[in-house]
Amino acid sequence: MTRWLCMLAFACLPMIALSAPVAVTSGEHAGFTRIVLDFGKPVDWKLGRTSSGYELRLEQESIGYDLSAVFDLIRKDRLAAIWADPETGALQIGVACACHAIPFEFRPGIVVIDLKDGAPPAGSSFEQTLLGTQTSVLAARATPRPRSRPNSEAVPAYDWTAAALLTYRKSGTVQSPVSNRSDIPEGAVIDRLDPDTQVLRDTLLRQLSRGAAQGVVDLVMPQKETTPSNGKTFPGAQVRIGELTGLTEETGPPEHGDLAADGRACIGAELLDLAAWGTDLPVSAQMADAMTGLVGEFDRPDSDILKRAVQFNLYLGFGAEARQLLRAFPSELPETAIWRSLAYLLDDEPDPAPVFEGLGACDTPSALWAVLTDPAPTNGAPLNTAATLRAFSALPVHLRRHLGLRLADRFLALDDTETARAIRDAILRAPGASGSEVALLQVSMDLKSGDPLAAEAKLREILADPAQNAGEALIALVEARTAPLLPVDADLVGALEAMISEQSGQSAEPRYRRALALAQAASGNFDAAFASLDRSDETVPDIWRLLGAIGQDDVLLTHAILPEETSVPATDEGTAIQLANRLLNLGFPDQALRWVSPGVSVDPVLLAQAALQRQDPAAALGALQDREDVDALVLRAQAYRMLGDESSAAKAYSQAGDPEAMWQSVSRAGDWRKLSQDGPDLWQAAAEKVPVTLIGDVKPPESGLGSAIPVIADGPISRGYALAENSAQTREAVALLLASIPNSQSFLP
Repeated sequence: MTRWLCMLAFACLPMIALSAPVAVTSGEHAGFTRIVLDFGKPVDWKLGRTSSGYELRLEQESIGYDLSAVFDLIRKDRLAAIWADPETGALQIGVACACHAIPFEFRPGIVVIDLKDGAPPAGSSFEQTLLGTQTSVLAARATPRPRSRPNSEAVPAYDWTAAALLTYRKSGTVQSPVSNRSDIPEGAVIDRLDPDTQVLRDTLLRQLSRGAAQGVVDLVMPQKETTPSNGKTFPGAQVRIGELTGLTEETGPPEHGDLAADGRACIGAELLDLAAWGTDLPVSAQMADAMTGLVGEFDRPDSDILKRAVQFNLYLGFGAEARQLLRAFPSELPETAIWRSLAYLLDDEPDPAPVFEGLGACDTPSALWAVLTDPAPTNGAPLNTAATLRAFSALPVHLRRHLGLRLADRFLALDDTETARAIRDAILRAPGASGSEVALLQVSMDLKSGDPLAAEAKLREILADPAQNAGEALIALVEARTAPLLPVDADLVGALEAMISEQSGQSAEPRYRRALALAQAASGNFDAAFASLDRSDETVPDIWRLLGAIGQDDVLLTHAILPEETSVPATDEGTAIQLANRLLNLGFPDQALRWVSPGVSVDPVLLAQAALQRQDPAAALGALQDREDVDALVLRAQAYRMLGDESSAAKAYSQAGDPEAMWQSVSRAGDWRKLSQDGPDLWQAAAEKVPVTLIGDVKPPESGLGSAIPVIADGPISRGYALAENSAQTREAVALLLASIPNSQSFLP
């Protein structure tokens, strides 16, 4: 009964207390900052004003919030602080801008709060407190900075001008407001300070202190230097003409986000605010407005309208159209080079004059476009991941879906799965269906994490829906099948062949042709795969890899046996060794050795096998001189046998742990004494029938060796009978021995 009461009491506990904390994420957009709370189930909530911002309360009991990722992608110019009230459990939202909050429920269980710039709508209920009272409109607040504490102990301040103004006179007394200082020598005179210079002194002291705090000024004692010409002394000094890069006149620590890793200036965020280049109006209406009045008097384009038209095409993701406008209406606008690079990147085409190259370390949206500029990023290159994610989250939804997969692939190439996952989440946060792009992104992450089966299952789901991106799914499916060296169905090859005709001349055509060549090879049609590619194509090594792994023997011989005048194709070492092994097993040692030319780290066992097939036992022994493993010992024994050294072969077989082969070599060496003394029973029985004269050591019959030969009596009949009897016994012993040895006819002399 007690147990049931305990269980009932436990069941009555608030289940919300057992749930995980509510994840709170955020994103930066043009004109507003978005806060997203994922409760995981429908909740009753209300939002109201506070003196410093807003508070969100739930009708249910207090729950926990996970606020660790709130400021990962946003600054603090709108959302200044966020915390859960320890007493009420309400989520407090501190605001640092002249803005207002618009909350809404994206779907049951997900609450979104947008902090939008400007005054709130008239009559907004969210501008009242939760008790129904009115509050003042929020205003922008300055970023708080630390202040110096008052000196409560009244320690005399160090007068840094005393040493500079101190001069020695032959006579006189100290005449100065600081004459009570004990460190001034007696008899010294300090000139009185001009009150007009006090402000300058205070400014210099403040600026020197600020420079020391920022690390650009070293406060050290001046070193005395002597000028040889006149013998006078003067303190060391530094004179600089022109501005010092990285220093500003602003208060607070300097921000170097406007500098790239090599010191170049970053492109400002205001020049890359693609979200501000369009509105929520229908595209047709926006396009008409953007293109109206483009050409003015004397057929000259209006610069402002041209700028608006180009930016609107970039906002839509129409890179080719934007470049066409720039070609048709040449302009001297300073942003032209930036727009042209953006147009190439939006169309995923090579940029002949990339302006974002090398700007990956910038703390502006330049970092995002710098990542997209580099098709093959490498680890170690300066990269501001946080700035990249902020800029990506600020893009319009359609551009996020358009660029997300490509951007995530860049980070997956750097083994940065966490950033790729953040890109996926930034797409999922957008309202509406995410489309196949997110599914393809998850496929890329599955392939990167080594789970091609999970990737293939997702791709099959995408291909089952004709409305999805079938082309990208087909390409990814080929990669998912060929990465683990699995075959591909002929139907997949046919589907890719049909799509290539549609991609002719498009930027994606090379990717489709690569996928088709891989699919042809994985389906067994290596002839078509090799014929469709140039020898210098980067996909060729992958075709050779598939041939070495799953190609039929006849196909392998057709392509891997190279003519004398043909150079060996470029492949990775693993593929070259695999092809060499297969050719060696098929009996083509010379062709196998062509694939493992100098520079390839080859197992000596492979070289020894090739040398033995070429009837070169000395080369085999040379290749195995530093190896003592079982495979090497067996090959070494075979090389000794080929040289006719059966004794050394027997020793190698013994070290390899093959007693049967060892005794066979002992027999071939004719060591009947060892066989009769230490050999297996069948060998001993056969060795006892060997005449003493064959052993080379004549001994009397009682010694045991050759004792089976009887003493033959005088007379031809007795002698013949004895020899016939001994011959029958010997034949029986040899027959038993031969029956126990496979292919024994090749072992006995």
